[in-house]
Amino acid sequence: TVIVVSHDVWAARQYADRIITLKDGCVESDEINDNKSEIYPSDAKANNSPDEIRRLKALLAKQNL
Repeated sequence: TVIVVSHDVWAARQYADRIITLKDGCVESDEINDNKSEIYPSDAKANNSPDEIRRLKALLAKQNL
């Protein structure tokens, strides 16, 4: 078991099997991350195009993040 504390939502979504989010020191959500490949395909390279950013934001919004 490895526990990582990060403010990088993108990295967490790429690597984590489980994501627990906190707000003001309290657990806000605790979820299993089943969408790793959907957000970051394994062969993906950094793509900061406006279209890609919109796509990722929509995916995260769909998951209430």
